[in-house]
Amino acid sequence: MDDFKWEKSMSVGVEKLDKQHKVLVRLINRIHDEAKSNDIKTIVQSSIQILLKYTKEHFVDEEELLILADYPYLEEHQHKHKILTEHVKKIADDLENGSLIEPADLGIFLQNWLIDHIMQEDKKYSPYLVALPH
Repeated sequence: MDDFKWEKSMSVGVEKLDKQHKVLVRLINRIHDEAKSNDIKTIVQSSIQILLKYTKEHFVDEEELLILADYPYLEEHQHKHKILTEHVKKIADDLENGSLIEPADLGIFLQNWLIDHIMQEDKKYSPYLVALPH
């Protein structure tokens, strides 16, 4: 997996959320880079925990803005957040239980999920949030 790069086309038009998405990009790159080391289990586990914690904070911020904007697809969006969180927690649990996960597979999964989520889901809410008073 090459370094995952933030692209302007990924902007949702809300500076706070764009900044948080950029942090997620950096965390995904970190997991991929650390997975190349000798102690993949420990390093990836700690990085996944950091990713989970940050993702939870981001989802709370995002969902609070969606509530303010009276976003009509809030429940569907929250469900997609829940699915990702559960999937990444399962990966962390699998690592904890000794399962080996191919680092490239993990990085590609996270990268693809974030790109797809931003471009297909987050872009849907963009007009609602941009219309909020700043």
